[in-house]
This record gives sequence, structure tokens and C-alpha cells, in this order.
Amino acid sequence: MKIYLLFIGGSGLRTARSFIHLCAAGCFNYTKCDFKAMLIDTDRTNGDAVLLMDTIRAYDKACENVHIFPRIDFYRENGAVAIWNPLAQNPDDSMKKIIYYDGWDGAAEGGKLQDLYDFLYTKDEQEISLGRGFYGHTSIGSYFMADAILGGGKKNLNPEWTNFFPI
Repeated sequence: MKIYLLFIGGSGLRTARSFIHLCAAGCFNYTKCDFKAMLIDTDRTNGDAVLLMDTIRAYDKACENVHIFPRIDFYRENGAVAIWNPLAQNPDDSMKKIIYYDGWDGAAEGGKLQDLYDFLYTKDEQEISLGRGFYGHTSIGSYFMADAILGGGKKNLNPEWTNFFPI
């Protein structure tokens, strides 16, 4: 059975390490589980990423030698396990700049969109640089994840993952 896993943000990367340890401990039936996993984070400096990549390399090596562990097929770019960044095009911009807030002025419904945006996001959330992640602001992360997966951001994804639709 194929099981798709998304590990999002710093907490997600820590959870991925725990998940790998559970696999190595035999908590999943290796003959029935076919895991496909994607790591997602905008923080390029996340220290958990280094630990996770070391854990993935060690687990992959163990899987080559001991054939009782379930395989975890991680998302890859250019053949290497990768942490996908939905903001890869402009990682250090603020949310307000990325969604072109100031450009809404001239649009027919622009004023209403700005009012809605101002209602949904605090000034700090609108202006914060997103280069180090979403800082635990689920409302910011959910906007960019939805846009990246369902909207134009799919062009940044490995084609195998573009048919993924969250529910």
C-alpha cells in the first residue's frame, strides 16, 4: 500500500527523523508499506535539516544491507533527497511583496482584497521576511502551500508530485 507523507517545517523535519527511527525499530510491516515522503521547509538554515539528511543516509545504507526495513522513497531533485521550498523563486521577500499587495490598488475588486488581506494577516505577518520559514504562523504557511500545490507553484515540483492534491 502506498502511503504519502508530508513533513512540513522544522517540526516536520524532526518528525521525519522520528518516523525513520520507528521504521528502523520495526514498527511498520516492510512487505506492506510503500512510503513516499516529501520534506518541505522554507528555512534554508534549519539545523534540523542536517541531522535529518544524516539520518536518511544512515537509514538508506541500512536498507541496502538489511532487507527488513520498509523503503522510504523521499522526494528528490537531481537524484538527491531534497527539501522542497515553495518559495524558491523569492525566498527572502515578505508575504505582502510576494502576493503583489500594492498591485491590487488598480484592480476592480482590489480594495476589497486588500481589506480582506489586512483582516486575515497582522502587519507583522505581512511584512516579515519569509527566508527563515513561517515562524509557526500556520495561516502564512497554509496560503503558500495551497498556492504551491494547487496553483502556479507546481512548476517548482518534481513532476511525480504534481498530481498530489491535499484534502
